[in-house]
Amino acid sequence: RLWENENDPTSQTTIVFTNTNAPQAIQKGDGLIKTFEFDIEFVYSAAQLVPTSIKVYTNSQLLQDATGNGAFYGDGSGTIEYTGSNKGSLSVQFTEPPSATETVWVEFETKFDAGDQVELLSNTNSMPVSYMLPMNVNPGDALTVIDPIQSIYAAGIDQDNGNTTGVSITRNSLNLELGAGELGWIDITSGISGRVSCIEFSTDGNHMFVGTGHFGGSTIYRVSGLNNVYTSTDVATYATVTNLGNLGGSVTGIAVDPNDPNNVVATSGNYGQSNFVWRSTNATTSTGNAFTSIQGNLPVVPCYDAVIMVDKPGYCVVGTDMGVYATSDVYADPVVWSDENCSMAHTPVFAVRQQSLSHSETPNRGKIYLGTHGRAMWESTAGTGIGEFSDGDFAGAGEQVSDLLVYPNPMTTNGTLSFELANDANATIQIYDMTGKIVKSISINHYSEGMNNVTFDVTQLRQGTYFVTVESNDSRQVAKFVVM
Repeated sequence: RLWENENDPTSQTTIVFTNTNAPQAIQKGDGLIKTFEFDIEFVYSAAQLVPTSIKVYTNSQLLQDATGNGAFYGDGSGTIEYTGSNKGSLSVQFTEPPSATETVWVEFETKFDAGDQVELLSNTNSMPVSYMLPMNVNPGDALTVIDPIQSIYAAGIDQDNGNTTGVSITRNSLNLELGAGELGWIDITSGISGRVSCIEFSTDGNHMFVGTGHFGGSTIYRVSGLNNVYTSTDVATYATVTNLGNLGGSVTGIAVDPNDPNNVVATSGNYGQSNFVWRSTNATTSTGNAFTSIQGNLPVVPCYDAVIMVDKPGYCVVGTDMGVYATSDVYADPVVWSDENCSMAHTPVFAVRQQSLSHSETPNRGKIYLGTHGRAMWESTAGTGIGEFSDGDFAGAGEQVSDLLVYPNPMTTNGTLSFELANDANATIQIYDMTGKIVKSISINHYSEGMNNVTFDVTQLRQGTYFVTVESNDSRQVAKFVVM
């Protein structure tokens, strides 16, 4: 499993900002041309040329603005413009045309003011890091800067047919400057027993949850303190391994709530048991037996993976041997699951992933991806579930509809809607499933001012979570209910 963070406040790795400038080639000579014009390229747009530092030269000739007044002296003449939109625009004429074996070079120094913004390169994939200089920076100065972009790559280890097991991690898997033998693997084996079957991280990277397979395992472990683990010697000082309990069957998937690492959902496989989905609400603090079953109304079949959705707190999607199921409240008691297979059919879903990164280059944030057995890969562009409606969805008539209530909740055969209208008006009632599909419509009827009660039948609806909307004169109210 790969953990990434583009702004890790606990980072301990550094980048060095050095204010040096390599000579820049202007062009090759040809034995005829004496005059050369050139715009100096700055690595950092905030850089300011140091006037007395600029030199233009070949193997045999040198021009220099030694006084800083913008005029070149030496083997020829020329000028440079230090002000304006381009601070390094120059024109020089050598006494003799450089030969075809000579290159014309420009060399210079720069300085920066405190508060200038510079863009450095992270050790992680050479990604850009924007940094505001806290002080004036003169030629040759160097500043050590914390690298905020961090990653951890974790791999389950199985040696000697299960006799040696554990996890190794590295913080350097995305450092493209390093060779395979320079990644600095850190071994974390003490306290972990059984063949590693799945790994997941908390959003902050401080906790790693490790699941083990059925043979010699079926256990979930928590490795905490990773924010301070950068070398093998840090493991004994900072890392702690805690056994969070046995799930009975192989641990097949682990989902950590992106907004609260205490909330973890785990899935397990192997037929011959009755519980395949588990939940913990104290996963970062528990000292053991942290998980309880949330099987609920799920089919009694192996489950393979899960995600807790990043932008919909409480929503959870599970991949099972009979397809994908979801709940809008994984912390409820009991948890009620809805069948989300739609046109995919009830095929085994072995992998469930969600894009949770939020930077500008990930417009697919929130999308859910499914890997199936024999039915290809699938995506949900809206995430499963239509989410919560808001009064802002409709505008115009203000509070025409108010005080919507649905009961009993959960229900099995019939339900009742209670709502208030500000005036006599027509109203439309519709029921949606979690994919946003209308599963039941009640024809437009005329209702009276004040409280109204409407009875509806749910015997044709599958078990799961639904939304009911009441619309009138561009005003809408929404309520959620569960069919058992």
